Amino acid sequence: MEETVKRKSRAHEEPRFRQYLGTVISGFVLFGTVAFIVMGFWIINIVVTHNPPGEDPTDKLIKVLQTLFTAILPLFGTWIGTVLAFYYTKENLQAANESIRDLVDKVTSAKKLESIKAKDVMIPVEKLIYLEFNSTDDPAKFRLKEDFHDYVVREKIQRVILLNENKNARYVLHSSLIQRFITLQYFKRVANQPAEHGAENSEPLTAATFADMLQSEDEQIKGVIREGINFISLEATLAVAKSLMNNKYCQDVFITKGGQSNEPVLGWITNKTIEDNSIVD
Repeated sequence: MEETVKRKSRAHEEPRFRQYLGTVISGFVLFGTVAFIVMGFWIINIVVTHNPPGEDPTDKLIKVLQTLFTAILPLFGTWIGTVLAFYYTKENLQAANESIRDLVDKVTSAKKLESIKAKDVMIPVEKLIYLEFNSTDDPAKFRLKEDFHDYVVREKIQRVILLNENKNARYVLHSSLIQRFITLQYFKRVANQPAEHGAENSEPLTAATFADMLQSEDEQIKGVIREGINFISLEATLAVAKSLMNNKYCQDVFITKGGQSNEPVLGWITNKTIEDNSIVD
């Protein structure tokens, strides 16, 4: 992070320096041109003044001026051109280097994920904090406030994992999703409540259940309920898990023996697991 800030600071200062350098060199070129003209007249004056009477000084003037400008002007122009080329192409070189660095980081991160087995970094099922949601359970028996919201606060977690009696993964509900549903319910009830009755007279929001959430018409909630979890096999890599998380609703991947949803969960991979293991040292 600190290195990125330094690079941005240098990138901000470079255009100012190039502008300053261009102004200085332009002035130097102008001054040098005037100086060469003055020097030329001075040499002409010396040659004419010291020329023997009766001799034509033209040939001498031509030779002296040719020698002077042939020796000095190319050196003068080459030096200025080199300095300008270095500083004015430096930005393009830096941009190319940044692009290459970003590409290398992406490729390296992908290669790293391909080299890591999910089973080596997964959270094993024995360490999972989850709720049982059995096949015979009625979703209406789970109250969103008491059983889900208060649960994540009490356990200091951010996701409610629901497994059935066979340890099959059913749902993962993020606290933000629960809060979203409760908020939507509140505004919906306020909008439907007659003006003369206060929102406080409506049915308490604490009565909302998981069944209500499963019937939500909100696209985000429906998407997470339908596509929020995926499954990979025990031998799959983190690259496979990451590809499944390209689905915008999925941030949780469960590991089973064969990668099937009807198999017992052996471990859990989250989007945070992917991010942590994508970092290239």
